[in-house]
Amino acid sequence: MDEAQALLERALAIQKRGSGPVRSTVATTLNQLGVLAFQEKQYDAAKSYFNQAIETWKKLYGEQHPFIATAISNLGSVCQEQKDYSCAEKMYREAVRRFNSVSADSINVAIAHVKLGRTLLREERYSNAEEHMLAGYKYLVTHVPASNSYLIGSRKDLAAIYDGLHNTEMASHYRAELSSVAASAP
Repeated sequence: MDEAQALLERALAIQKRGSGPVRSTVATTLNQLGVLAFQEKQYDAAKSYFNQAIETWKKLYGEQHPFIATAISNLGSVCQEQKDYSCAEKMYREAVRRFNSVSADSINVAIAHVKLGRTLLREERYSNAEEHMLAGYKYLVTHVPASNSYLIGSRKDLAAIYDGLHNTEMASHYRAELSSVAASAP
């Protein structure tokens, strides 16, 4: 990953020299550096890169753009990994709001709902988690392959949510869906 980071940082420097710091390609590279830092568990660096990407995209596109919502969702992922669920919830709610303002029917909205539902599940706020997890699940189940990691994760999380709500019938339903997908996998 060090090689990838070095290449992205070099690309970023070239982009800034060539066309200035307020360019979409600069913001995209900053976001990619944030993802890379997140994967390497360099959370402070990831937050910095995501925040720089957000500010650059805001200067280019204003407040309402899906790229901004994506970077905000990425910030939520950092908060969640750091077990700062209050921060994660705030970021994911903002990402859902922003994605909805662009297109309420999209995979980005669904994934943001799943991430928010997962955060609420970790806080044992099962009813709130159910609402958001189902919102994401309902889109994913009709738009992505059964092997999609977000769809699989949402089924696992829904089973856990219904366990927390003491609804064994629904928990069993989602476990059965998981088993069915696993049985049909190559």
